[in-house]
Amino acid sequence: MKKIFTIIYYPFVLIFSIFITLYIIIRSCFSSTKFSPEYEPATMESYSIYFENSELKIFSIYAGEIRMGPIFLGFKSEPRIQDIETGIYGDWFYKTDSGIYLQKWNSTKEPNADLIFIDFKNLNVQTIKSNITSVNWKIENIAGNLVFNDFSGNEIAIA
Repeated sequence: MKKIFTIIYYPFVLIFSIFITLYIIIRSCFSSTKFSPEYEPATMESYSIYFENSELKIFSIYAGEIRMGPIFLGFKSEPRIQDIETGIYGDWFYKTDSGIYLQKWNSTKEPNADLIFIDFKNLNVQTIKSNITSVNWKIENIAGNLVFNDFSGNEIAIA
């Protein structure tokens, strides 16, 4: 009795399996699934406002990060300052009444950065100190004087 049941049952299971397989193949051929990449290239819409006042707007875009460390950014500005659009910068700034101090990175492999100043009136970029071997910075206003500290023992009066 089992053999007869198996002989009768087997063709139905086989035909049903073939139909299901064909249905899945045809459906997958005609389905419109779009590939969505994990990383999308940067467009102008990807920039966000980093700093803004009446004279200057600086836009930033994420450029990368040091493993287990700080991020670095790319900049664009309005009005356009070509000197800041070619470098990479740390996520640090200090604003004064006359301008803004930025951290321009010379390397992403080791801590090496420049302290630069952008004057709001003439939009000139001036390097205040070069080749600083730290990216953790602080500027304090002590008795009306700006003092730069890079937490590696260097304190410099900058203004």
